[in-house]
Amino acid sequence: MKEYKHLNLVQRSVISALKASGIKQKDIALYAECNPSTVSRELSRNKTKTGKYSPKVAQEISEERKERFRKERKFTKEMKVFVIKHISEEQWSVEQIVGYCKKNRIPMVGKTTIYNFIHQDKENGGELYKHTRHQLKHRSRALYTCKKKVEDKKSIGTS
Repeated sequence: MKEYKHLNLVQRSVISALKASGIKQKDIALYAECNPSTVSRELSRNKTKTGKYSPKVAQEISEERKERFRKERKFTKEMKVFVIKHISEEQWSVEQIVGYCKKNRIPMVGKTTIYNFIHQDKENGGELYKHTRHQLKHRSRALYTCKKKVEDKKSIGTS
């Protein structure tokens, strides 16, 4: 089995033809020279709006995805100013900032990067974290404890 980083149009056409003829995904993977999980993921991710699989549409979706994520997203100075302004002055949450930017097509990094920025600011003596709703506090979860067995216990079902 050859290892390809991405499926090409020929492989997608093979997947489409064999899937239409009712062959199992495991066998399709052998013909397409890829992993069975790749075939499964390909069929689920790249469907048309009607739920069918088309190799041409799948190739277009794949190319669009590559183009969208080709640029390396960096946390620019403008983004930092935007984040600081909206957290400290507007009392927005990180999720609100990311959602607003996504909705209005404003370039923005993900919420994890913003939280890392806030944590770094806190470590450097900054007070940006004080403007967040939870002030970077995390809920402590109870750890699993071993339950002690009760001796001489009686079952409800038996008398």
